[in-house]
Amino acid sequence: MNPPANRFVYHGDLRLAYREAGRGAPIVLLHGIGSSSLTWDRQFEGLSPAYRVIAWDAPGYGGSSILSAGDPLPPPRIDDYADALAGLFGELEIGSAHVVGHSMGGAIAAVFAFRHSSRVRGLVLADSTRGGGVRPDKERKASLENRLRALDELGPAGMARARAPRLVSTKASADLVGRIEAVMAEVRPEGYRQAAGMLSDANVTKALRRLRAPTLVLCGEEDEITPIAESRAILDLLPNGRLKLIPDAGHAGHQEKPTAYNGEILAFLASVEPSPAEQQRA
Repeated sequence: MNPPANRFVYHGDLRLAYREAGRGAPIVLLHGIGSSSLTWDRQFEGLSPAYRVIAWDAPGYGGSSILSAGDPLPPPRIDDYADALAGLFGELEIGSAHVVGHSMGGAIAAVFAFRHSSRVRGLVLADSTRGGGVRPDKERKASLENRLRALDELGPAGMARARAPRLVSTKASADLVGRIEAVMAEVRPEGYRQAAGMLSDANVTKALRRLRAPTLVLCGEEDEITPIAESRAILDLLPNGRLKLIPDAGHAGHQEKPTAYNGEILAFLASVEPSPAEQQRA
């Protein structure tokens, strides 16, 4: 199915764009740094028959306005993104939901679940990261500089063309690479810059250690961006976590192997709480 059309709400001065389909218990999807709500088309297809599926555009992405920052204000931090997500929950009158975060979205999801624990029923961290703050300063700063240099020198379209093939396994089709590239090519430079700086500084170790929600960690076996070792490091911090590896999948496993990805999510949700059908029979 094609992704649902963008909808908009305002939380104070912040415009938040999102896409929504389905009915039932809500699942909120958070995309990665080089993406947008458009990345979740196969999750809308696979999850919306049983759930109310909502995918946001993070601040500075898609149709969402950028977070206030710059002189005299400090740049946004990961807490600001998590609190913006809480604003979306409030505007959409979502008391609690399952939250699925991919890559950068996983880091935001972890901090959201820590800061707003009563609003998260179950958490899925897919090909996620503890944040750049766990790396040595020199390494972290070099990585950020390389990321921003690519944006400046190549622009979003050139950056997407160079980066998209690295996000999938060696078996991925050219069509899939092209679809990933097309979404990445639409990133807004100002939003990407803010997110890159935020992610470089972030260290979500404390949040992961204190999570109350049951958590599923997913990782593509061929992920070169946040490899299996990073997912295992995340798992080791979780009080109530489990790890599932997706064969023949790279970093964008939710797009490359959507049937396996959706199946793991649905099985996990069924273990967290009764399915919508079971709730209706009860």
